[in-house]
Amino acid sequence: MPPPDDANGGTGNTGLTGKFVGANRFAQCHPELHTEWSSTLHAGALDTLEGIGQDSNAQCIGCHTVGFGQVGGFVDRAATNALAGVQCENCHGAGGDHVNDSDTVKPIIDIPVDVCGACHQGAHHPNVEQWLESKHSQINEAVAADLLEGGDFVNNCGLCHSGDVFYRINVRGEMVEPDAFVGRPYSGQLRYLYYYALVDGSQGVHNPDYVRSILETAEDLLPNLGL
Repeated sequence: MPPPDDANGGTGNTGLTGKFVGANRFAQCHPELHTEWSSTLHAGALDTLEGIGQDSNAQCIGCHTVGFGQVGGFVDRAATNALAGVQCENCHGAGGDHVNDSDTVKPIIDIPVDVCGACHQGAHHPNVEQWLESKHSQINEAVAADLLEGGDFVNNCGLCHSGDVFYRINVRGEMVEPDAFVGRPYSGQLRYLYYYALVDGSQGVHNPDYVRSILETAEDLLPNLGL
């Protein structure tokens, strides 16, 4: 595998082990997503810390870099600059194995709210707390069961009751296969798999302008719906 590219223009990457590879490595196969990500605040997350003199604060670095505190993760600019900022691997998992064997090793695609909540919670970013207080976080067991059973219900009702379906129809412009969720695990916590707030959390990373427009519209609609 070629050495990972630097996501932030520096050359301090002697500490990279290959477990985490950095966003620019994925840009070779996913250039459009990389371009969209580059314009988000996530891309410059470590820059934000540096701007307020908190880039050495261990309580903050983990949510502003890739893999901090893990083997092969971010250490500092000098050794692992390619892992500065919030990148693909923060949500989709370490990508070294996928890069080495993309045919059989696949990244995490369904992003549960727990992943977002690891950082977007608390006094600074109470996004998950706000979501948990809304009806969007509640699971309708009957709807969940129908989604897992499949059929026309998936596209007709999943548009409002599934983050996956919402994302695929409204963002990717594709219909979802009726059996898309058949056989997927379910333990009464379907929220973990399919309910990601108003829109799929990963879409907020890739296309923030789209999400912003959806949320602005929702501000007008939700009060009338009691949500």
